[in-house]
Amino acid sequence: KKTIDRIVSITWWTLLLALFFLVFGIVSAKIKGEVPTVFGYSVVKIISPSMEKDIPVGAYVLIKDVDPEDVKQNDIICFYSDDPDIKGFPNLHRVVKPPIAVGDGYEYVTKGDNNAMEGSVTAKSDKLIGKFVTRMFWLEDLSDAVSSNGMMTFVMILFVLSIGMIVAVV
Repeated sequence: KKTIDRIVSITWWTLLLALFFLVFGIVSAKIKGEVPTVFGYSVVKIISPSMEKDIPVGAYVLIKDVDPEDVKQNDIICFYSDDPDIKGFPNLHRVVKPPIAVGDGYEYVTKGDNNAMEGSVTAKSDKLIGKFVTRMFWLEDLSDAVSSNGMMTFVMILFVLSIGMIVAVV
């Protein structure tokens, strides 16, 4: 019994420490104005209608880290934009022409599926976040549920009870 308790305790503290570093990494990226990446994946909330109708405003999308040379024409990529209207914010657009090799990187001519013409500013490989993988419908549903006052109260109570259980076990 003592060995099992010790294994459970070590496992619990390892998971708690891993969770701490995960949350620290996410918060740190957010403070720097970057998209947090966990195990090569990021989640981005869409705030512009440029990719509607398939990817509307408010949708959450999963982005996979990718090497710049693996981006091809017709891929949907996420990148930090140099467009003066949205400078520095993540942008999700389709690559509409083959990538252009520039120095030791690439530039991508992109266009939102809902936009009339391609972007006037190219996306640069050094500002590439990754490739679009899928839309995360379940996260949109969860976000809608949590944004309601009753659900937010429930989540906070659940969080406080979880912390209480952690303290009680230790």
